[in-house]
Amino acid sequence: MTVTEPKVILKVLTNLQPAAYLSTKYLLDTIIIKMVKISLQYGNIPESSKAYCTYGVLLGYISGNYQDGYEFAVLGVKLSENFTDQALICKNCSIVGHFVYYWVKHIRQVIEVFDEGYQAGLESGELQYAGYITTNIASKTATSLFKLALVSILAP
Repeated sequence: MTVTEPKVILKVLTNLQPAAYLSTKYLLDTIIIKMVKISLQYGNIPESSKAYCTYGVLLGYISGNYQDGYEFAVLGVKLSENFTDQALICKNCSIVGHFVYYWVKHIRQVIEVFDEGYQAGLESGELQYAGYITTNIASKTATSLFKLALVSILAP
């Protein structure tokens, strides 16, 4: 991407995503689709990676197309790795691990994604998303342990 204005727009929209996620689904959907459209029209910058990750979430939740959603989300993580942007690697791994990965992979494998994101978060100072990852790990572990306990109680 060479045009300055679309770069700035993508950066602003990337920073608006968490607030939109907490406020209204339609605003978040609009932001994500706009980010993908800008990235496809003008080329990729590091923030494009988050657009593809969150677009993957949309594909799964809205259309039920979980495999394509997973592939878009993984594309976003790989793109952030190509740009070597540790903060975006952390954010994207958090999104992929929390929303997408278990659609097509076993939940045990999500720890690897979270670990990569957590380490990137610590290296970059992106402590907000590193904290989200820590919470997600605890939540997924507790859920797995609860299911295991339930099975052992119900098993004859």
